Amino acid sequence: MRGARDEVQKYNCVPIRDEHGFEEDRMAEARKDDAQAKKAPAQNAPEAAPVVDKEAAAAAEVDALVVKARKALEEFEKLDQETVDRIVAKASVAALNKHLVLAKMAVDETGRGLVEDKATKNIFACEHVTNYMAGQKTVGIIREDDVPHSIYEIKGAKKCAIEFRSFSKTAGFTGVRCGYTVVPKELTAATLEGERIPLNKLWNRRQCTKFNGTSYITQRAAEAIYTPEGQRQIKETIDYYMDNAHTMKQGLEAAGLKVYGGVNAPYIWLKTPDGTGSWRFFEQMLYEANVVGTPGVGFGPSGEGYIRLTAFGKHEDCVEAMKRIRKWLK
Repeated sequence: MRGARDEVQKYNCVPIRDEHGFEEDRMAEARKDDAQAKKAPAQNAPEAAPVVDKEAAAAAEVDALVVKARKALEEFEKLDQETVDRIVAKASVAALNKHLVLAKMAVDETGRGLVEDKATKNIFACEHVTNYMAGQKTVGIIREDDVPHSIYEIKGAKKCAIEFRSFSKTAGFTGVRCGYTVVPKELTAATLEGERIPLNKLWNRRQCTKFNGTSYITQRAAEAIYTPEGQRQIKETIDYYMDNAHTMKQGLEAAGLKVYGGVNAPYIWLKTPDGTGSWRFFEQMLYEANVVGTPGVGFGPSGEGYIRLTAFGKHEDCVEAMKRIRKWLK
């Protein structure tokens, strides 16, 4: 009986009863037809579409885009200030024309925020920031005193920007970890209900709840940075390390290597020759030249094929390291 009911459900048929009152299985013919249909070749059946591994396809597309981005970055870093300004100006106009479209896309993709807020941010970034910084130095790290050092020097920034500051590079606080965040009282954000709330108090509550504060000795060290003596020492320190970076850049280029940075930054990115992987080149340089660096891939997949060298060290050591590398690569 149960088998009959199963067959009923399978063939969407209605069982009938014979003269004795028992369910009669009248579906043998239906089963026979079904079996023949399975054996017969499909008539005019469309060809099966090829199976596409969407994840693999997406990964391949991303890899291709990363290769293009690396090439574009290499070319972009060769440009002078005038060319960079011209590119930024054209990009700014294009983005400004699509500020609302981009805002809607951001909300649709993340499911967070309000279109109006993101549109305002886009206008501010494309129009006000670009116009304010036009003609000012943006290639390399800004060290001059007569150019902006804070985003809040731009009119209107206090209503839409948060600034993060760190003493890591300025005063050699690497490892000590001390910095601060500027959240203007004028800055507000919208809740899911659309209510505007000030972020300053919210950020303060978050910090007081989840952070025990920087150690006292670290705070005193940060305080000393702003004294006249501290400022003098910082300038001397930065000049010393930038001289190291200049020495390293010249030495590596003399060895026939392609390098980036070292002009306004205390770090140099060395392009590994012949497509050698970051870790492989790191090991070769360590064991064969006795020079240590940091594999670029350790900073993310885009760092593959690079080695990062730091100018934070003694000048004599930098000179010696360049000698070893040149001798090793001959």
